[in-house]
Amino acid sequence: MSKYFYFFSFVFIFACGDSTQSSNHNAALPHSDALPNSGLSDDDRKKMAQAKGKEVELVDIEDVEQMFDAAVDKLHIFSFWKMDCKVCQTELENLSTICSGLDPNQYRLVAINLDPKNQKARVNSYLREKNIHGLTYQLDLEEEENWFDGIHEDWTGEIPTLFFKNEKNGTDLMVNKVLAKDELNQLIQSML
Repeated sequence: MSKYFYFFSFVFIFACGDSTQSSNHNAALPHSDALPNSGLSDDDRKKMAQAKGKEVELVDIEDVEQMFDAAVDKLHIFSFWKMDCKVCQTELENLSTICSGLDPNQYRLVAINLDPKNQKARVNSYLREKNIHGLTYQLDLEEEENWFDGIHEDWTGEIPTLFFKNEKNGTDLMVNKVLAKDELNQLIQSML
């Protein structure tokens, strides 16, 4: 009989301990019946996403053309890149490192990703992992042909490509070759 007593006592204690642990765990969690992010504006959602880490914004070609037209007050550096282009990634990382040491009033780094929009999570992960500075966008190219015509008349869409633009001092330069980090730094310094 003592075997059964110990066995049932053990099962009883184990069962009670499990429910207590579960209720303690639930007591430690915040209780809210609201769904995550419910009631937030789109602007607030973007701010929350940026607080969690870098996140690209999906744009169309007209948005990019407007960004080029808005490059009037300081040097704007536009970097067009893709995830499967390792030299593009290296160049973007070098740009981010160089620009992080500059006065933000002198430049604006704009990274425009050309991957399909279903790759957004992968792009965001890369940007966070590499701590890429600057504005980051993903160009929606689903129905666009010859989309690069509106960017620069001499560009045929090859990557990596950098554009340096500043209407204030007349800078309008396209570079569609890979630059070493020190070459890139010298070029940027010469345009500030």
